[in-house]
Amino acid sequence: MQKTLLFGLIACSLLWPQLGATQDVELPKHIIPSSAVAAVFAQPKALLHSEAMELAPREVITVMGLQQFGFDPCEITNAMLLVDSFSDLRNPPGFALVITFGKPQQPGEPLTAMFNKENLDGKTIYRIAPQVPAILQYDASTLVFGMEPFIQKMLSAKNAESPLIDLVNRDKGDSHLSAFMTMAPVRDTLNQMLPPANQFNPLNRLLELPNLIDSLSVHVDYSDQQQASLQITAVDESAGQQIEDIFDTSIKTGRQMLLATMAGELRDQNPAMQQAMEQYLERVGNYIEANIRPKRTGKVVLFEAKNGNGQLSSIAMMGTMMGMLLPAVQQAREAARRVESANLLRNMAIAVHNYHDAYGHFPTNIVDADGKPLLSWRVAILPFIEEMNLYDQFRLDEPWDSEHNIKLLPLMPTYYQSTMAPSDQKTVFLGFSGDGTPFGKPKTKFRDIQDGTSNTILAVEANADEAIEWSRPKDLSFDVNQDVTSVGKLRPNGFNAVFCDGSVRLLPGTINQKTLKNLIRMSDGNVVRLPDN
Repeated sequence: MQKTLLFGLIACSLLWPQLGATQDVELPKHIIPSSAVAAVFAQPKALLHSEAMELAPREVITVMGLQQFGFDPCEITNAMLLVDSFSDLRNPPGFALVITFGKPQQPGEPLTAMFNKENLDGKTIYRIAPQVPAILQYDASTLVFGMEPFIQKMLSAKNAESPLIDLVNRDKGDSHLSAFMTMAPVRDTLNQMLPPANQFNPLNRLLELPNLIDSLSVHVDYSDQQQASLQITAVDESAGQQIEDIFDTSIKTGRQMLLATMAGELRDQNPAMQQAMEQYLERVGNYIEANIRPKRTGKVVLFEAKNGNGQLSSIAMMGTMMGMLLPAVQQAREAARRVESANLLRNMAIAVHNYHDAYGHFPTNIVDADGKPLLSWRVAILPFIEEMNLYDQFRLDEPWDSEHNIKLLPLMPTYYQSTMAPSDQKTVFLGFSGDGTPFGKPKTKFRDIQDGTSNTILAVEANADEAIEWSRPKDLSFDVNQDVTSVGKLRPNGFNAVFCDGSVRLLPGTINQKTLKNLIRMSDGNVVRLPDN
């Protein structure tokens, strides 16, 4: 828990969204090993004490750091995160986080009490196990957190040389946040891990990038002129041209895909809102496409954003607005679908009630002379959902998949169609078949439901993979000794269930299994009284 808090506090210091003035602090860059492929630099203290960070909870971070770790994260003057080369993305690569303070600093006892204090190349190291990051006291004011094998590489580096180190040394070091990566050491590994090319994927060309890129550099500066840049250096000028073309095409394609996806999300909105959202998204798409298109000089492709005209703020605001609007649209759409599903289930229950009024019992599967099921009870109630003409087309003495009856599957009534699992042949509106269920007893009568019709489930919307041909005499199998896993995954916040009294409730997907089983059985004596939705 303490290690998690430690890295959380350091990350909070490094990645706070508003950045301030820089401060020159010496970092031991000479310990970067030649095998490292990525490096990130930041200046937490300068950022946290800037005017832009006036409302940052520095006091809280300070107290938590001192109590848990024996040092103040707000006093970290500089930080360097290094990542080692890797041959398999499924196994985390070696890494180390180097943090430097403006004065001598040691990890405090609350943290080091968990570790064994030992010696490594004349330096103090705190370690627990090989798979747990160790803490190295590099010098009086520098601590290193990371995997010990990689730390040993750093101690042996001694001004090593590599393309990454060249990138770092060429940097002026005046950005608030900088990141560098070289592609050659991991190119083959990345290519092996990428999905296979798919000619139908409009963003397929992005898979070519690892073979075209030599290195990446990111810089962020939030002083007087806020700006951010991503510089991609290609392996040669021809590759630079290809990268520029790939990003140009991908930005346009991505925009079109976003608009198409949002159009689908907006289908259930009223026309005025739908038109307004589409106009806004079109305007946002035009703005983003115009402002993030890369510029190329030779083999260098540059993405750059400046805030002189409020560009960065505008993009951030658009992201915030989209983050607020999309969930609202999705929630409205989900609510509409849930209500539609509830209405369909309610109509199904009304049909069952009318069937009971006509025949004195609940509908049952249609069977032959030997009791073999031929057609579903959903066929039996067709006359009660205004589908008498369809009912008359069935041959009731033949099974659902006979040469004649199988042709009627595509004529499934809208009463059985779910917008969450669209199909013209299968339905997710199903009952439970098994001992103690309304459809598990031949010719169930209302008086058989001793737990009460408002406390007993008649039918539910099942998971999409449980959908059944609507005329097939089959429902969800129920066994009181087994968990009910056939519901709860169709929609994000639960599943609709219609009760024997015709009421519909949204039950949570995480409903207790004992409670659910008691609701499914009609006369087990364990009455569950649910609160109003």
